[in-house]
Amino acid sequence: MSDNVPLRDEDRARLAEGDTTAILKLLSDIFPAWGAVDEQAIRVDALTGGYSGAAVFKVAADSSGILPLLLRMPGNHGEDPAIELFFKTSDPWIPAAAQRAWGAHPRHASLLYQDNMDAPNVCITEFIVGSVGDATLMNGPEARHYAAALGNAVGELHGLDSQWFDQGLTEKLGRDEQAVAIDSVENETTKQRIVELGSYQRFGRSFIDILVTEHLTEGDVEGVAQLGEAIFALLDPNSLMGRLVVGHGDLKYDNTMIRSASTSANPDLVLIDYDRVMRLPAAADLGCYLHDPEPRSKKYPSLANRRALAKGYRDACIESGMDMREFRETEIDDIVLAMEAGLLIRSLWLSTIMTTLFPQYRWVVPVLREGLARAANLLFHAKTDIGLREKILLNGSSKSVGKGFAVPLLFRTALQALKRRAGLKTPSG
Repeated sequence: MSDNVPLRDEDRARLAEGDTTAILKLLSDIFPAWGAVDEQAIRVDALTGGYSGAAVFKVAADSSGILPLLLRMPGNHGEDPAIELFFKTSDPWIPAAAQRAWGAHPRHASLLYQDNMDAPNVCITEFIVGSVGDATLMNGPEARHYAAALGNAVGELHGLDSQWFDQGLTEKLGRDEQAVAIDSVENETTKQRIVELGSYQRFGRSFIDILVTEHLTEGDVEGVAQLGEAIFALLDPNSLMGRLVVGHGDLKYDNTMIRSASTSANPDLVLIDYDRVMRLPAAADLGCYLHDPEPRSKKYPSLANRRALAKGYRDACIESGMDMREFRETEIDDIVLAMEAGLLIRSLWLSTIMTTLFPQYRWVVPVLREGLARAANLLFHAKTDIGLREKILLNGSSKSVGKGFAVPLLFRTALQALKRRAGLKTPSG
């Protein structure tokens, strides 16, 4: 990896546009082999930058001796409300620092270049030849192997030295993670209230991040805090999955890749996209796996697949030197149940951004949150009810809740909206 003086604004602008001449000049300055490549021999393909609005390009050359690279430019503030929300609730130093810290490990893309250690304008990594994770991997013929590899990759990630995280926040940003998390909240009273409700010492940034996002989207912070407390409290801080880790924060299946050189029985899985790296309960990372069912059948990941993920995770924790005797709830099914709490954490955060990403679905939010409250209640009682525990293990918490509550709730929500429009006072409750 090389570090140069930050590029000029005009150079960055041309790179962000995918300008072939600018890209070749940059690569030639960094990597001698690219200096012999003719501009006509370069292929630049634009890829999606996701929630961050980044400009991402695959850059390849018609030369057998040069491997393709991935060029990434941070996103710019624009008119897209989702991208605006991202910039308000994150700091670009964190994903860049995560790339530096994790890029040396085989479960992550190798970092080749960043132009600025403090606030990188340009990041170049290896281009991973392979397939992006998709929902069929959760229930298809290769699902168990994928689940085991994903669990193993996350367990390895959670076991890595995270000293860079706190040290960097202090040295580069001049404040701790809690201060970074609430930086976008302007009102001091609201800021202190979110700090009080978010319980950073127990839940890390994840709960505070949910509350901040709800505030920025003009939602019900107190109501979300009450629901969030019920969900986060399901995780014992002394348990394997309730312990705080520096985690990925957005481990949906399409933030994984499988190298094409690997086999379906032993997939070489890579974790990508560090835009939401934060300190969180370990279960919050694993719970993302459960969020998106197979698109056509809507089938929930089987218990066998969820157990494979849990075993892969625990095996990696042990391999990293962790002593399981130091934690509670370390059995495979304990981990599977904790993943359900992680799913609820993921779903609660998504409910806070839903009206920004999909304003036409605002009406879904009350239904989703009622379902989360019911699922959290079931998981709470499953701690002492063996029959309920087995039911949730088999079917998952959301299926155990059922959908019978949704229609009456939708009817009440619509009725209240009509009364508000008519200027009538709605009855309480």
